[in-house]
Amino acid sequence: MKIAYLLDWDIVSNSGVLNKVEMQVKMWESEGNEVFVCFTSYRTDNKFLIDVRHLRVFERSRLSLLYFNSLRTFIGKALSFQEVLQYLKEIKPEIIYYRQGGMWFPYLDKILRSFPSIMEVNSLDLKEIELSYSLINKLIYKYGRKRIINAVKGFVTVTNEIGQQFHAYKKPIEVIANGIRPINKITASNSTKKSIDLIFVGSPGQPWQGEDAVVHMAALLPEFNFHIVGFYDDDHPAQSNVHFYGYLNKQELSELYQNMDIGIGTLALYRKGMKEACPLKVREYLSWGLPIIIGYDDTDFKDVPFALNIGCYANNVSEHIDEIRNFIIQWKGKRVSEDMYMPLIGVEFKERRRLAFFDQTSTLS
Repeated sequence: MKIAYLLDWDIVSNSGVLNKVEMQVKMWESEGNEVFVCFTSYRTDNKFLIDVRHLRVFERSRLSLLYFNSLRTFIGKALSFQEVLQYLKEIKPEIIYYRQGGMWFPYLDKILRSFPSIMEVNSLDLKEIELSYSLINKLIYKYGRKRIINAVKGFVTVTNEIGQQFHAYKKPIEVIANGIRPINKITASNSTKKSIDLIFVGSPGQPWQGEDAVVHMAALLPEFNFHIVGFYDDDHPAQSNVHFYGYLNKQELSELYQNMDIGIGTLALYRKGMKEACPLKVREYLSWGLPIIIGYDDTDFKDVPFALNIGCYANNVSEHIDEIRNFIIQWKGKRVSEDMYMPLIGVEFKERRRLAFFDQTSTLS
C-alpha cells in the first residue's frame, strides 16, 4: 500500500512525536508498504529531521511584508498545504494518515477529501483549545474541525475516552494506544550512584503536563533529585534538588536517562477535563527501564507493579506523598525488565492493527 503520512508539526526540537513517526514509518515499510512523510513546518531545524526514506518538509517561513506573526504563520501554512496537495496528486497515495494538528488551514480538508483519509486524534481537542487558544483561533479551529471530520473516512484514537467523542459521526474508529520498540538495553541502575534521581520531560504551554506539580513534589521530597527537561527555571523558585535543562537533543537526553531511577509522567491531566492517556514520554521512560509515576489512567497499564497512579485531581501529589516516597525507595537500584512492559506496549502488534484498519477504511465509499 502507498501511504502518505501528513503532519502539521514545527520541527524545532527532539520530541516524542517525531520519534513515534519515525518508528511507525519504519514498521510500515517493514511490512511491505511505501510511505511518504509530509511535514508542514513553519520553522525547521534540520538536525531534528527524522531518518525515513521519503520525507518532504513544506515550509513557508518568510512573509516579511505581513506585520503580525500569527498572520504570517497562518498564511504560510496555508501555502504549504497548497504545495502538499500538488505533491500528493503526483504520488497518488492509496490512503492519507493525518495526525490531527493544532489548527485548521485552507487546503487541508481539500487534501483529505481528495484521497481516502484517516485522522489520528491524540486529545479531547475541544477541551484542550479552551486552555490555550485565543477567541479567534478557537473560532477558526472549530470551523475547520467540522470540515476535516466530514472529509475523513475514519479515526484512530489513542484512548477509549477520546474515541467516544467521535461515535456520533458514524464512521469507523480504532483505538490504538501509543507503542514503542525495545531499543534501549539498560538493565540495571548505576550501582555506584548514591543519589536517587527522578526525570520529567515535557513541553511549555501545556499546563496539563504538570511541571509545577513536579516542582511541588520535589519540595515535599527534598531527599531526592528532580531533573526537568523542556523547561527553564524562570517561573519557579530555586530549589537545590531541582535541575532544569531546557530542550535536549536525543543524545543528551539518552545520557541523562542512563543516570535516572524514576520517570514522572503527566500529573495534571484533569486541567483539560481528561482522565485517560497514553503519553509517548512515559513509554520512552520504560524503554530505559524506568518505573513511572503518573496522574491518570493509562490505556495500556492496569495494576502493574512498575507504575504508580496517584490519581487525576488537583491535590494528587500532596495526598499521595508517602506512597510516592515508598514507591521510589522500593525501586531504588532496579530497572523494569522488557518482558514486563513490551507485551503491553509493543509497537509491532499495534502497527499491524493500524495497517489492517488502513486496508479496511481505504475501500469504503
